[in-house]
Amino acid sequence: MTDSLPHWPDPTALCGLHVLSLESRRTAQMALLIQEAGGIAEVVATMREQRLDLSRPAADLAGALQMGRVGALLCPTVVGTRLLLRELQASQAQALGQLRTVPILAGHRGVAQILATAGLQAQVQADPRDWGEAERWLGQTLPEGGQAVCVQYGEGPPATSLRNLAGRNVGVEPLPAHRIAFPADPRPMANAIRHLILGGPQLVLVSSGTQMVHLLHYAERLQLHTELRSALRRLPVVSIGPACSEALADLGLQTAAEAAPHTMTALVQAAAALMHLRRTQDLAQAG
Repeated sequence: MTDSLPHWPDPTALCGLHVLSLESRRTAQMALLIQEAGGIAEVVATMREQRLDLSRPAADLAGALQMGRVGALLCPTVVGTRLLLRELQASQAQALGQLRTVPILAGHRGVAQILATAGLQAQVQADPRDWGEAERWLGQTLPEGGQAVCVQYGEGPPATSLRNLAGRNVGVEPLPAHRIAFPADPRPMANAIRHLILGGPQLVLVSSGTQMVHLLHYAERLQLHTELRSALRRLPVVSIGPACSEALADLGLQTAAEAAPHTMTALVQAAAALMHLRRTQDLAQAG
């Protein structure tokens, strides 16, 4: 159950708490945000992204466009969109022309700007992490039996959205632009697992479901999976948004709070607000 949190302006609300973040891309920025909120930061990457050869996926997309089987295109991220356009321009130029007649949803303004350089117009999401918005857009854009393609670099559509769309006979085909792997050096992740089990971190921040999947999988390798799950059930876990919270729920983990808007800054603010609220409640009960 996610707590309903007020805004707490206190910049030191973390008050020296040991905060574990599983952020993999912007580790230095996340550490600084935690420290500025008064926390002790432990930022540990649990995954790394490997780019794929997109020649085959681009050819498959071109073929599907030629056959009229692509009713919409989802482009959530800048990196994935740039990689796909680069491959299409190099090997499937005709597909770019065909995409000009396909409705496109860009995750944010930066994605739309990249699409515009290739002559493609897109509607921009109000919130790039809100798959509910993308789901509604697909439901309005595609007829029954329609098919969309999603360029994936990072988290894909949550299972609930896919099920909801399938219930309306609308499909979403992934076009992966990367592969997720364990970090090249897994020792910090192994140390983080042991820290959690031994009671070091007092709060966990998660910005993608895949981060937690990899943490649990690596704990299996260490034969510490059961112990890690027990530790995570004791700790407040704060999620960056609905898709992440759903992924955690699918793993059997509760979310104590959720960031809004769905940014790294708001994630730390939500964590600080949660702990401030809990301390206030503890003091009231003690008084």
